Amino acid sequence: MLTQNPQSTLVYAQHAHPVTVARIAPSGFYAASGDTSGLVRVWDLASGELMLKLQTQALSGKITDLQWDGESKRIIAVGDGRERFGHAFLFDSGSSVGEISGHSKPINAVAIRRQRPFRAVTAGDDTHVVFYTGVPFKYSKTLSGHTRFVQDVAYAADGSTFASCGSDGQVLVYDGQSGDQQQALGEQQAHNGTVYGVSYAPDSKHLATAGADGLVKVWRVENGECVATWDATERAASKVDAQLVGLVWAQPQVLIAVGLGGALYVLD
Repeated sequence: MLTQNPQSTLVYAQHAHPVTVARIAPSGFYAASGDTSGLVRVWDLASGELMLKLQTQALSGKITDLQWDGESKRIIAVGDGRERFGHAFLFDSGSSVGEISGHSKPINAVAIRRQRPFRAVTAGDDTHVVFYTGVPFKYSKTLSGHTRFVQDVAYAADGSTFASCGSDGQVLVYDGQSGDQQQALGEQQAHNGTVYGVSYAPDSKHLATAGADGLVKVWRVENGECVATWDATERAASKVDAQLVGLVWAQPQVLIAVGLGGALYVLD
């Protein structure tokens, strides 16, 4: 999340293990963070004192992603574990609000539709995207359009579509309510190699993707047309450092991508 002054920051240092993900609730009042031990901590942002609201052992292994629902009441955390690869719970009590099932290998990413009726999707190393209805969240169907690891999923702000990307170079777009696949972006592949990140514009009409080929591409959702491309290899120290492993559409005119070398690229 960008503020008017990006230099203004808060540091939360209460995890005992390396932190893997942090997300701010849509309300802006709380943040949730997960670590390599499977612990999720929910903490207060409104007061500036970062007081702990909830601590829960969501999984027995590393948390790879977590998301808030549109009402800032529920969280789905995903990753690795012995008993399960995902957990859905209330942010204040930790009580379960469904079952995240359908994967046979660790889950890499999760996205939740902001509007009712709620929907959720997860992306896993088993090459599958799993679609859930809710709440409570429950398995609906498995989507098998990818042929290799699925790295990321994202929902449009208006809930009309969601998208997935993977190690097969594909970016697939689906109907946001039914989960049915609508289109694949690009003539054959969206990127030459793994696509690590996908993020929608606030207007839900465009989405951006970032890949190991060092490219950020902006696509028009309606027809799948690529309308802009930016190449990190022109600025990175090497092609390895230029591999883009994450992406967020932070504001209407601002994209932020992260390279394997640790650099953050802020794109207008």
